[in-house]
Formats: sequence, structure tokens, C-alpha cells
Amino acid sequence: MTSIDLTIGEQDFGIEFALKDETTGAGFDLTGFNNIRLFIVSTDFATQIVVGGIVLIPILPLENGILNWDVQQSHIPTPADQYYGLIQLENSISGEIRKTRRFNLRSLESVV
Repeated sequence: MTSIDLTIGEQDFGIEFALKDETTGAGFDLTGFNNIRLFIVSTDFATQIVVGGIVLIPILPLENGILNWDVQQSHIPTPADQYYGLIQLENSISGEIRKTRRFNLRSLESVV
């Protein structure tokens, strides 16, 4: 993931994330991870856009490592600017927590 552009005011569309296992290059196995959230923060890390993160939904089969973000208007940061995103995966039974690398999110003004 390098950068995702979002337009202020848009909603009800999906963005898929394909997580890869860095050691094998295959899809990251999501089995056992029951709390998967996207966190969006300002570039100074002072403001979390959706407190507690945005729930991401795994797409079956879990071994493929694909997640869906059902984007809602309240998820898109304002004002238009650069933000950071990070996905956190948690297995609440084992306590294991995994995180992706930080990636860029740009929030853009609508042209209409």
C-alpha cells in the first residue's frame, strides 16, 4: 500500500486491502484474528479520525488475507489534507497483535 485518495462527502463504497505475509509473499492468514481495525490519524499523530478505529471485514477464504473497508462519510478525514493509516489485527484469545506498516491517506475536496 502506498497511498489512498478519498473524497470528502463520498460514501457507501468499498476498498479492499490485500495483506501479504512478508516471509512467504502469500496472502496473510487472517485465521484467529477477530478484531481487525483501521486507524486513521493526522500526520502529527495528535488526532485520531474515528476514535477506536474502523472495523474491517475479512473476505473468505481467510488464508488470502483480504479485508474490506465499507467506507462511510464519517470515515473520511476533514479538512482535506494528508493523513496516515494503519491496520491492526488482534486475536483476543491468544492476545496476539499484528500491525501493518503505516500508509498514506489523502483526503480531497469534491470538485462538484
